[in-house]
Amino acid sequence: MQRSDEPISIPGFGLIEAGRIHHEDDLFAVLRDKYPVSPGHTLVIPKRAVVRFSQLTPEEKARLMTWIDWTISRLESTLLPVPNGFNIGLNDGVAAGQTISLNSTSTSSLTEAPALNR
Repeated sequence: MQRSDEPISIPGFGLIEAGRIHHEDDLFAVLRDKYPVSPGHTLVIPKRAVVRFSQLTPEEKARLMTWIDWTISRLESTLLPVPNGFNIGLNDGVAAGQTISLNSTSTSSLTEAPALNR
C-alpha cells in the first residue's frame, strides 16, 4: 500500500489528481470523492475497467474489503467530530443507481443517525 504523489489514470474516471489519492496498490485506488455527500466521502475504485461487482476476481473482492476496512479506520482517526457510523455503498447496475459504467465502492461518514420514518 502506498500513497501516490503523482496523478493516476483510471478507466472510466480519467486522470485523478494526486491531491485526491489517499492510497493505492496494484488493484485499487482509494480517493477522496470529487463531489462528497459527507465529510470524508471516499471512493475505492478498481484500476481495471470493471462494470459490475460480479466481474471482480475473488482476489479483488477480498482486497476491496481490506480497503474498505482501511478507509473506515482512517476516517475514524482523522475526522472531527469522530463519525458514529458509516454508509458503505455499491451501486451495482443502472437499476441500482450506478451512474457511470465502472464499479466503485463509496464510504461515507455519519455523525448522527438519519431520521427514521415512523
